[in-house]
Amino acid sequence: MAGSAISGTVDEKHGKLMLFAGADGIQNAGTAKTRIYEDGHIEMATGVFSGHIRIPFKTLREEGTRYNTATRKYTVDRNMNLQTIGEQYQDYKIWINLPTSNEYIGNVLTLYDTPVRTRSSPDIILAVDDVESGILSSIKQNDFGFDSMQRVKCYAGILQLVAVPGIYAGKCWWLVTYLQMCCFEEYTE
Repeated sequence: MAGSAISGTVDEKHGKLMLFAGADGIQNAGTAKTRIYEDGHIEMATGVFSGHIRIPFKTLREEGTRYNTATRKYTVDRNMNLQTIGEQYQDYKIWINLPTSNEYIGNVLTLYDTPVRTRSSPDIILAVDDVESGILSSIKQNDFGFDSMQRVKCYAGILQLVAVPGIYAGKCWWLVTYLQMCCFEEYTE
């Protein structure tokens, strides 16, 4: 099985299925309960993890975060543990777009920005440029609960968000679950 392409076992995002378990025969490998793809992506229907699990921080420039040279903006893709290193960026703002697709529901995004700042340290702008999605936090509420924000400015510390189901089909919201930043406020241009 390893390295071969059986019908229904090539995923457009992750490549060939390399290992599988929990399928009724090899012809059903593409729907097995446990699948490992050639890029290292793993899908499991259930499991128990014990012991120590470490998810290393990645910088914005590493593969898994997309960068648009025309707009000078980053977009979160596969890297969900991000560290900004302000002195490596020439702008005074680091713009990070959050995805809005419901395929991200359940993802936890942790953002770490060095808490020691200089006068030239950039602000981080987290953006959800889709009116059917947004960022939810206790800093903006209404009589019915959280009030969605399209953009926030933050810096110096750690922030964690979870993608949760939105009220619009196919969309997610990003809910702030942990906030220990020197600055975290709604951003308007």
